[in-house]
Amino acid sequence: MIAPGSFPVTSAECIVNIKLLQAMTRCGQFEIDLVSKAINWQNYPSDSMESLNIRIKSHTIIVADNKLNLKTILEHIKCFLLFGTVYKGAHWAAKAFPCIKSLVKKNRYDYILTKNESSFLLGYYFKRHHGIKWIATWNDPFPRILYPDAYIRYWNLKPGFSDSKCIRIIREYTDNNVFPNERLRDHLLKTYDIPLSRTTVIPHVVLDGHYSQRKKGASLKLIHSGNINYPRDPELFFSALEKFFNKKPDAKLEVSILGVTGQDIEQKIASHSLQEHVHTIPPVSYNTSIEMLADYDVAVIVEAKCEEGIFLPTKVSDFMQSGIPIFAISPATGVLNDLFINGNIPYFASNEDETRIMQEIERIYTDYMEDHIGNKWNIPENYTEESVTRTYLSF
Repeated sequence: MIAPGSFPVTSAECIVNIKLLQAMTRCGQFEIDLVSKAINWQNYPSDSMESLNIRIKSHTIIVADNKLNLKTILEHIKCFLLFGTVYKGAHWAAKAFPCIKSLVKKNRYDYILTKNESSFLLGYYFKRHHGIKWIATWNDPFPRILYPDAYIRYWNLKPGFSDSKCIRIIREYTDNNVFPNERLRDHLLKTYDIPLSRTTVIPHVVLDGHYSQRKKGASLKLIHSGNINYPRDPELFFSALEKFFNKKPDAKLEVSILGVTGQDIEQKIASHSLQEHVHTIPPVSYNTSIEMLADYDVAVIVEAKCEEGIFLPTKVSDFMQSGIPIFAISPATGVLNDLFINGNIPYFASNEDETRIMQEIERIYTDYMEDHIGNKWNIPENYTEESVTRTYLSF
C-alpha cells in the first residue's frame, strides 16, 4: 500500500487511509507493507501508530520537503527521468522509488494499492516493468485540472504538459480504479475513458463499535470539524444562524468550528454578531477529534458551491461511526443530497439557499427540544467494515 497521505495523520486524506488500514488489520486477512510520506511542516498533530491499533508487516516513512528550493527542483527532474512525467509534489515518488523497488524484490504481491497523486507514478512503474496488478485509488480528482470550477479558479489552474500523459497512464495501465462514490467516478470517467469493468466504488469505511448517541444536554451543540476555508464558504450558514437567533433570541444553541480557520472566519462570525454562539477550536489529533464528537448533537458539513457535489467528505464516515447525525449544507445535486434522499443523512440544505438553511436549523432545534434529534438515519451497507474489506479481498 503506497499511501503518501496516511501516516503521520495530518490531513483528511490521511484519515481515510488510516481507517482503511484499521479495517484491514481487524479483518486479519491482509499482509501489508505500507509506504507513507512525512513533510517538514504539518497543520495537524498526529497520533502514534500504536494508538491507532494498526498492525502491518512493515512501514516506511519517506520524508519530503514540499517547499520550492534547489533540492526539490533536482528531485522533480529526477522524477521526470524516472517516470517520464512530473508535476508538483511528484518528487516524493522518486524519493520512495528505492524503497518500493526493494520491497518488490523481496515479496510476491497480489497487488499494489496506490492512494492518489504521487503514489500513482509508482504503481505505474511497477505495473509496466514488473507486471504487478495495480489498483489505483482516486478519493479526489486527478489530475487537479479535473476538479470542479470553484477549486480550479481558487488555485488558478491551467492544463499542464503532464496532464495528458497522466491520463494516458491511467487509461492504459491501471487494472482497477477505486472511487469513493459513483458521482466522482462518472465525473472522471468522462476523461479517463476506461470501462466500468475496471472501476470499483468503495466508500470511506465506517468502523465498527464506535457508535454512541449523546443524551440531551442543556443546549443544542453543533460542530463543524475540518476545512471550512475557501472555496467552502460558511457565509450563508452564519447568516441563517443570525436570523435564527433574531427570531429565537433565547434559544440554547452553540456551534463549534474545529480545525484550521483564517482571520476571515472570525470576521464573518463577528459580522453576524455570533460571537456568543459560534466558537473556533484549534486543530487536534484525529483520535481526539473523534472523542470530542461525544459532546455534540449534530455535525455540520459545509461544502463548496459546485454545479454537482462529487466529493464524499472524510467526515461523513467519521460522524456516522460516532452516531452523530449530519446536517449537510451542500450542492443541491450531489453525493450528500443522495445520502439525504436515501435516509443516511437526516438534515440537508442547498448551500445556495439561505432560507432552506434556516429552516433546517429550526427543524434541528425543534427535534432537539422534543428529544428526538436525528433519530431517522442509517449507515449504508457498503460503508461498513465487512463490505469494504470483502471488496479489497476480491481484487
